[in-house]
Amino acid sequence: MANQSVLMGGNPTKYDPTNPIVIFLVQATIVIVFCRILHLPLSKIRQPRVIAEVIGGILLGPTAFGRIPGFSRSIFPPASLPNFNLVANVGLILFLFIVGLEVDMRLVVKNARVALSVGIASLVLPFATGAFVAWILHRQYADTLEKDDFGVFLLFIGTAFSITAFPVLARILTELKLLRVNVGVTVLAAGVGNDVTGWMLLALTIALVNASSGLIALYVILLVIAWVLILFFLVKPAYAWLLRRSSSDSGPTDTMMTLTILLVLASAFYTEIIGVHPIFGAFLVGMIIPHDNGYAVNMTEKIEDLVSVLFLPLYFASSGLKTDIGLLNDGKAWGYTILIIIMATASKVVGSMLAARLNGFLWRESLVVGVLMSCKGLVELIVLNVGLNSGILSQKVFTMFVIMALVTTFLTTPLTLWIYPTAYQHRVARWRDGETDWEGNELSTPTAGEADSRSTGIGTVLLVVNRIEGVAPLLQFTHFFSAKVTRLHLVRILEITDRLSQIIKVSESDDLINSDSLISIFKTTARLVGMRLSYALQIVALSDFSPVLAKEAIEHKADLVVAPWIQDCEESSGNDYIVALLETHTTNMAILIEDTLPHEPEHAMRARTTSMGSLRSMMRASARPTSRRTATAIHEKPIEAERTHVYFPLFQFGKDEVLAMHLLTSLVQSDRVTAHVVFFK
Repeated sequence: MANQSVLMGGNPTKYDPTNPIVIFLVQATIVIVFCRILHLPLSKIRQPRVIAEVIGGILLGPTAFGRIPGFSRSIFPPASLPNFNLVANVGLILFLFIVGLEVDMRLVVKNARVALSVGIASLVLPFATGAFVAWILHRQYADTLEKDDFGVFLLFIGTAFSITAFPVLARILTELKLLRVNVGVTVLAAGVGNDVTGWMLLALTIALVNASSGLIALYVILLVIAWVLILFFLVKPAYAWLLRRSSSDSGPTDTMMTLTILLVLASAFYTEIIGVHPIFGAFLVGMIIPHDNGYAVNMTEKIEDLVSVLFLPLYFASSGLKTDIGLLNDGKAWGYTILIIIMATASKVVGSMLAARLNGFLWRESLVVGVLMSCKGLVELIVLNVGLNSGILSQKVFTMFVIMALVTTFLTTPLTLWIYPTAYQHRVARWRDGETDWEGNELSTPTAGEADSRSTGIGTVLLVVNRIEGVAPLLQFTHFFSAKVTRLHLVRILEITDRLSQIIKVSESDDLINSDSLISIFKTTARLVGMRLSYALQIVALSDFSPVLAKEAIEHKADLVVAPWIQDCEESSGNDYIVALLETHTTNMAILIEDTLPHEPEHAMRARTTSMGSLRSMMRASARPTSRRTATAIHEKPIEAERTHVYFPLFQFGKDEVLAMHLLTSLVQSDRVTAHVVFFK
């Protein structure tokens, strides 16, 4: 029977088993909107979105909103939860497939010694500590467990203590700009190995809890091993062969997407029916997808929005509906909760810290490695839900561990910033490079080559590329520099977003720098014209563009930073970072403006006029007396011209004019450039 419309007196919040879509749409809308609202204030203190989603799920459950009379009965009626959980678990399968895509074992191989030592230490000590805590909890709450098997309980608690949330960890490392330092590389590589081991331990635990006897458990383990071997040694090569045949090397075609999703569902089905869990099968398929030419990134981009916007909030809401903090209604329960938090954090920090110290890290660096490895995040929540659904955990013990996961994830970013601030990072980097002693006193002096280049013009120019529109004017401008005098350093800057695919880009940034098309253009041009070029790739938040560029300028002793002004941006969205960069007091800045094109369409002229008006306003706003020196370069001649003549009128001799003269001196070192300087009194 069709559901009655509201015009006929129908109630959209009343669950109708013949038409469950109505109540599901209400539930999904409330969950997504509520989690997004919670994320707004939490994002200001640099907390990952998973924190808001977990807290939102808890608040919508019996802990808070569930205590409002009629709320749970109207919005989350028990009869509707199977449908809600079904959709959430489908999303979980797809999410674990993406987690598998994020695992790139090449990262572990590149940093094998330190990654394995830190990874093993961050597993063994927490697992042993978890076993001790499991013994304490089992003595107290054994009668509340659905399946009272101490061995399985111990294995599960040890696994929960050992886990590091790789997806959240990669996001935190990116936001804190730690990917290029030893700490970040070590944590990322160790996190990959830890992630894989954690899921295998979870699969073993579920196999044991679902098996009716030891022999059945052995059969389950053997079937899992057989499936892993089939996937890696038969399916993976066949998949790579199909990839080449379907011309999908640069991105998945519709056929390859269909094949991949079917493979995910088949693997999830197999691991479910043999008694493990469907998420493990999806995770394994993600691990066999090739990472060459950014294929894994492109694959993730196809499905990530649906997973992160719809499915994950629903899953954490379903988790929150099972979490009742009200169950912790006595001092003993809260004492055990605090014990779990302290032991889980301390064991991770101490194990990882000692391993890092043995690998030559400073004590403070070692400590921050431990803090980062203690991040639990959404992976812990997924593991805990598996434990609850399998009967390993009671709802009370489950709630204790949910609070532990929230606290450890919440503390990771502020503790890292406190222990390992940017000033300390710079101090250690300069000390390791031999530029200063440990007290910060300068040790290095300019070389003869550097002194000569500074006397004859601009020695090092830092070029900024963040959009394709800026490539052509930069190439034309650099064409006039003499390779004998000027060295170019290119910074390709990409914006990090909340997308799941960004995590793969972050972990594969070393490969991305060699495959990035814009960097390749500059490398080819430099080889053709004999220009000295170095380059770097930075993946950072938009608000961090200017600090990162200022840091690059200092590290490479750049005399001038050249940034192209994107003139077809009506709202100057591609130029916002230039405003902040102009405010720095350590960077000489040149804004490169491409010459106006003849016979432009009217809409392009309007966009250009608006953009240039924005530039003039910005220059007026930043024209304060400071130690900063600013120059504006205007390119007028196309690159094909054999010779370029620069007319430079001078009206005064200030810091900007001196810098502009240095720039002109560098340009005229080239045979293709002549100049005419006129001083007006």
